[in-house]
Amino acid sequence: MVLRRVGFYLSIALFIIFSLILGGCRVVPTGNPGANPAEIATPTPTLVSPGGVVAGQASVERVEIMMRESFPVQISALAIGSLPDSCTSLDQVLQEREDTTFHISLTTVRPADQICAAALVPFQKAVEIESVGLKAGKYTVIVNGVSAEFELQVDNVLVEDPIPGVSPKPAAADSSTGYPVPPSPPVESGYPNP
Repeated sequence: MVLRRVGFYLSIALFIIFSLILGGCRVVPTGNPGANPAEIATPTPTLVSPGGVVAGQASVERVEIMMRESFPVQISALAIGSLPDSCTSLDQVLQEREDTTFHISLTTVRPADQICAAALVPFQKAVEIESVGLKAGKYTVIVNGVSAEFELQVDNVLVEDPIPGVSPKPAAADSSTGYPVPPSPPVESGYPNP
């Protein structure tokens, strides 16, 4: 009789432990809200490092492109998503470009030995796009499998000569002070001053 009670309580304890462990793990679909289930990105498995840190990929729900009114144009991608719990934080931002596509990876870290409530924590992360020098055209930004596009109407390069074919001449400098020599006063008569 006592053995059955111990077995019963042990099975309940194991059930509760497994429920807590499995309850904290859930798959959060990423991608566009109306996307085909085949197109939804699958979460990347997490890795535990020797230091006791769990590394993974941030779950990104959407990406918005922000273009500042400057020249050259400054562009950033705003990644909006959620972290699986309050112990997980964003770690690294990795960016690489392949032709007209920017691939951005947002990684996460979490202490492996911490117990945290399994509640989604929203985040927003702005990532500057390396856009100086880009040619006019359409570009795609992909952040952890979620994409957005932007278009440049003109080449995004610094213009060295403000007027085509005319380059400004540097002002002559006074050798004793190093300051530019002031211009000569205008001639009032038809004859130059001696």
